[in-house]
Amino acid sequence: SLAVGVTSSVVKDQELVQQRVTFLEAQGNFNEILVKSAFNDLRNDVRLLAGRPTITQAAVAFDGDPASKSDEDKETIQELENSLAVLFGEFLAQNPSYMQVRYLANDDNGNERVRLDRSEQRGIPYEIKKELLQGKRGSAYFDRTIGFSPGQVYLSDININKENGKRQW
Repeated sequence: SLAVGVTSSVVKDQELVQQRVTFLEAQGNFNEILVKSAFNDLRNDVRLLAGRPTITQAAVAFDGDPASKSDEDKETIQELENSLAVLFGEFLAQNPSYMQVRYLANDDNGNERVRLDRSEQRGIPYEIKKELLQGKRGSAYFDRTIGFSPGQVYLSDININKENGKRQW
């Protein structure tokens, strides 16, 4: 009777283990689907922003040496920077999972032209002042993408954001 009881208990334990394994495999598959979906959403969001006329116009207007721009070009650039700030603010307002959006120049230093962050306290997007904008040369998302063709999307490793050499929590 004791041997039967032990055998029965072991069989029950194996059944429970198998049920748990089956559950975890299903949960893992579900989580994999969620992660892939999230990455696809990220790519689609980047493509959506990149295809907006303000972004494509900025890419043309920002090209070249800023010192060689005419006064009219400089005025156009300022208008585009303002339009980018509005676009990014609307994007952040509609996508609360994003903490920051920036436009990097296609120059040697990857200089930020426009950046909006989300306030930690209230979650409201705000524009970073021009004097606080920085170059992003040395960051994977700039260095690895500077030679990309239009339409290509790069998702960098997940890391702790640094602004002006300080970690942002």
